[in-house]
Amino acid sequence: MKNVLITGGVGFIGTNLAEFLLELGYNVYSLDNYSFGLEA
Repeated sequence: MKNVLITGGVGFIGTNLAEFLLELGYNVYSLDNYSFGLEA
């Protein structure tokens, strides 16, 4: 299983990319300041 780090994970692109990669079986890690958005 591959690991992926996404910077800007709470933005529109980061959120959709994370969900897509999770569906493909990747381990997804998100790096963001989380000043807005919802933490899932």
